[in-house]
Amino acid sequence: STCQQTTDSASYLGFEDGLTSNVFGALRYLELRYGLEPVLRDLGLGPIASACIEFWQEVDGCEPDVIIDVGRGSCCA
Repeated sequence: STCQQTTDSASYLGFEDGLTSNVFGALRYLELRYGLEPVLRDLGLGPIASACIEFWQEVDGCEPDVIIDVGRGSCCA
């Protein structure tokens, strides 16, 4: 697999999923202008009309912690 997990500390493992879920789970329920837009502002995406957040979905043999699908209209399917 081309997906590699690297970490400097074994103690970090186990808390990472909780942290990801807490941060992005909370952002999922905030209005975009108060949540994801400020977080993603420096990416130069322009106005964000909708965003869908998915956790731990397998993509090409890898399992990213979070996938943020930024739409320009209604929420992504």
